[in-house]
Amino acid sequence: MVKRKWLAVGIILLFVGLAVALSINQSVVTASQENDLVEVATQRKSDVSTIFKLDFPSQGLYYYVSPFINNLINKIPYGHFKLLRDWKNKPFSNTTAMFIGGGIGICPFLNITIQLSAMYPDLPSKLDVYSDGVYYDTLYPEFWGPISIRYYELYYYEKGFHHLLFVAEDNMSLALDVQIGFFCFIDNILPYQFKINTVLKETV
Repeated sequence: MVKRKWLAVGIILLFVGLAVALSINQSVVTASQENDLVEVATQRKSDVSTIFKLDFPSQGLYYYVSPFINNLINKIPYGHFKLLRDWKNKPFSNTTAMFIGGGIGICPFLNITIQLSAMYPDLPSKLDVYSDGVYYDTLYPEFWGPISIRYYELYYYEKGFHHLLFVAEDNMSLALDVQIGFFCFIDNILPYQFKINTVLKETV
């Protein structure tokens, strides 16, 4: 039992070590870089709306830099996600993002902010959020500028692996899987790290 526990810890440490090593030359991802936003319609195997955008550019492993640290280092008084590993080629059922760092998964009062944006006026007046099939919260559009964009923010406190579903009034939906911290990592994330998508090219 003890050996199995240390094996699991070793796998996690190896995974994080490789991710950090490969991230040295990668740029910081912020929600303000709108050109990097991914259209939700590009998600695989998801019933999604073409209206919404997520505030991180792709599925992958993200390190959360807290507002305090970001302000101390970069003089920017809000947090951001730094992309450590891109998982575009991993065959997850839904778009999947894993978040570590900044106390995530350790301190229960810390949360991840999952932000969606939509273009005015073609946007829902509210979004109902379901976590693992159970109602979790209702989000309402917030205006921060520019005038054509509205934002929806989910402050998510649940650690481990979860299925999130955002549902608008006209039943448009967005499916997103999140892994927060390392709880359940071995069962839900690690198996996909050894798989890649195979793309079949049609010959004319």
